[in-house]
Amino acid sequence: MWFIFISVLAVILISVYYALRSTSFTLNGKHVLITGGSKGIGRCIAEECWKLGANVTLIARNEKDLQNAQQQIIASTKSQNGQKINYFAIDICNNYELVEKTVREAESLSGPIFLLFNCAGNAISHRFDETPLEVFKQMIDVNYVGAVYCTKAVLPTMKTRKEGRIVFFSSVAGLVGIYGFSAYSASKFALVGFAQALLMEVKPYSIGVTVSLPPDTDTPGFAKEQETKPIETKVICEGAGLWDPVVVAKKTISDAMNSKFASTVGLESFAVKIAASGMFPIDSWFEFCIQFFSMGLFRAVFAYFLFSCQRIVAKHSKSKSD
Repeated sequence: MWFIFISVLAVILISVYYALRSTSFTLNGKHVLITGGSKGIGRCIAEECWKLGANVTLIARNEKDLQNAQQQIIASTKSQNGQKINYFAIDICNNYELVEKTVREAESLSGPIFLLFNCAGNAISHRFDETPLEVFKQMIDVNYVGAVYCTKAVLPTMKTRKEGRIVFFSSVAGLVGIYGFSAYSASKFALVGFAQALLMEVKPYSIGVTVSLPPDTDTPGFAKEQETKPIETKVICEGAGLWDPVVVAKKTISDAMNSKFASTVGLESFAVKIAASGMFPIDSWFEFCIQFFSMGLFRAVFAYFLFSCQRIVAKHSKSKSD
């Protein structure tokens, strides 16, 4: 009886929550810096911010890809009020001094950075004993250290101005460890912990932090990831579907500008966040009530999910040994 009551209440609260969410925000004239901005989710975020009137700076490693992204974004929507879009081809996880120099140059061209999207990253999926040791360092460098460097570079101006927001791209796999993601999940878990700690430090300066937790998204990086992903990982992940990067980009921008700490896309991502939100910052008392009344339900759901994962692993392990 209580299980049915909580289930119904959770559904009602979630429905009301999404119905009441405000989407009124403005980026007009603001400076937005996007790492990994030449492809995938970063590229989509850049285009959406450009459409909203922002001055955009793109950072990625490949200059040709950056040029193409710049041209396509400019062509997508007519510029407003002398908008600027610049790019810098650098490796953000290799040299902090270069990152800091690039940020200062970007600010000299387009003004102080109001919003930083740390989109740069990739995923490599192997079974642990088949994963080269250098891949663990690569995942930490690309997915975590690069975000730390860029955040450290933009914070001084944000703190002086007492405004700004920093967005990190973790993953559903940054909340739950999944077969085949021992290197990737570790780097994405690190981002969630970093985001939580950073928020406590920068909140007194009126600076916000958002961590995006998207499911699998249809990007060039995902296609590359599929080449080495174990069959067990593919079967476990396929239930959440494959999401359009434009949808992920729009949802993340909306959640960031509405001061949400955790940004999710789809029911699975939302449910995992609720189940893992015991020590997450509270965005609102309304959302806290959703978490309070539904966490037990989602814990039961995901206990079954984890049991299902073990069955998938056992099934494929048996087929390999036969």
